Amino acid sequence: LETPLRHCGRRGAAISMRAAAWAAVLACAALAGGAEAKVAQGEIQLSSIYTERYLTKFLVEAEADVEARIKLDIPGEFWNAQHQLTVTVFDEDGHARFQDMLAKGSLCDDRIKQAFTTQGVGPANQDIRINWENDQDTKFYYFYALDCQLEWYKAPEFPELGYSVDVQTSSSGHLPSDEQGLLTFNTVMAGVLLILFCWFAHLALVQINKQGIVHLFFIILMAAYSLQIIALVCESLHLFVYNRDGKGLRWQYSLIPMDFISEMSQGASEHIIALLLVFLASGWTTISIADLTITTAPSSVGQSASAASSVLDGDQSLMGILSKMQAKFLKKHPVLRRNIHKMIRTFGNPFKKKDSGVGRITLGTVFIATTTFIELVLEMFGRTYHDHFSQFHDHEHWPGKLIIVMRIAMWVAFIVGSGATYAASVPGSAMQKFTTKISLLGSIWLLAFPVTVFMAERLPPRFRNQFVVIGSVLLQAVALQYLMYLSLFSQAFQQVSSVSDPRKSSALPSSTSQGKQVNGLGRKFKVALD
Repeated sequence: LETPLRHCGRRGAAISMRAAAWAAVLACAALAGGAEAKVAQGEIQLSSIYTERYLTKFLVEAEADVEARIKLDIPGEFWNAQHQLTVTVFDEDGHARFQDMLAKGSLCDDRIKQAFTTQGVGPANQDIRINWENDQDTKFYYFYALDCQLEWYKAPEFPELGYSVDVQTSSSGHLPSDEQGLLTFNTVMAGVLLILFCWFAHLALVQINKQGIVHLFFIILMAAYSLQIIALVCESLHLFVYNRDGKGLRWQYSLIPMDFISEMSQGASEHIIALLLVFLASGWTTISIADLTITTAPSSVGQSASAASSVLDGDQSLMGILSKMQAKFLKKHPVLRRNIHKMIRTFGNPFKKKDSGVGRITLGTVFIATTTFIELVLEMFGRTYHDHFSQFHDHEHWPGKLIIVMRIAMWVAFIVGSGATYAASVPGSAMQKFTTKISLLGSIWLLAFPVTVFMAERLPPRFRNQFVVIGSVLLQAVALQYLMYLSLFSQAFQQVSSVSDPRKSSALPSSTSQGKQVNGLGRKFKVALD
């Protein structure tokens, strides 16, 4: 075995060196590159009811010079009616007063008085240039098109007006202030995670060479790790291009929407980690609730109060108290108790095969597919709120808030599974100690992101995007490293789980590599399902 293992080690080291070099080059390019401007493009339609239309917003640093170039594409027939079209810029305070007056009901002539500056638009003046110095604190500026004359007569249906807004500041970086630093952060994090990924993959290959088998848990974990790296790389590429042309790699500007791919990959990676935590808490790779004796299993789902008392009597730990509270609560709700019992059995063995009319499927895979589909659909809906005047990060709209609700629901399922596993384990055993530890750490991770978003709402708008983006990436990186630590290094986890040595669990030959050689060893590659 020594020759292929040495080859694997040299190959892993070479990949790590290339990854480090790539990260360094991209980071240097990110720091050296200058930008032209932020560019926002689209179409608007004005009427007697909607006399103002939002164009874009831009965060400007203190004492920065600002240059905004607004180009309007207005059909000739638009000017056949009476107009008083202006491009209007509001600062944060003025925009708050403007929105308040709009909500309460007011005249356009009164609302426009809240503007920071305005510039008239006419048939011969459709290319507007506005310059100013932000001599105040870092703040957002909001760009609108207003036509207050339309309020005074029943205007006909006007054609859509095309617009392009280029905003540029004299400050370094030339990105909006809430995007500055994110290119360097994402690039460095992508390089670090890629190097660690290569190292973990090398260790896993060594283990596979020795055992001839790998656990499905580890394969799923590596997929989540890969998705997180893809998210960081795609976002780095998007910001790099954004830093050059002010547009980036979004749907409307690129055939390959790196910004969209990044967000979807990040969401999928986070969702996979949440699912793995729920399955671990319910006994996957450790113990099976269904195989336990009647003296322990009922206590985990509240079927027998006496059994719960006998198992947990005298246990004054936090997990013991929570498990007893769970057993007493479920005893009073028999329908919920049965459903919880089914849920725990499914999550504790999510890939148990069952014959059905549509093929061999599992309840676990149905749950994974359904929740993942919902998560990705919400991520896609969230993209429609990009650059909205009231949105400052990717979870400040209703799809983002529903994703937060899903994360909290995952935490509830995680706690229920943890309580059941704890109650079903031998008192004082290594399994109970592990369940207590993962319950604490898993709860911190599952609730940390909702708390991060909640805290961001209390921050000034200019800090929200960076706070949420950096917080979510760091939380995901920590979770990935912890689960990798459990899989490859933790002796406590090895005592209670089959992940480190999948030969202890049931295994099936892989359909993708059955009968083929793995690293020249001539072994059949098997995947342990537990």
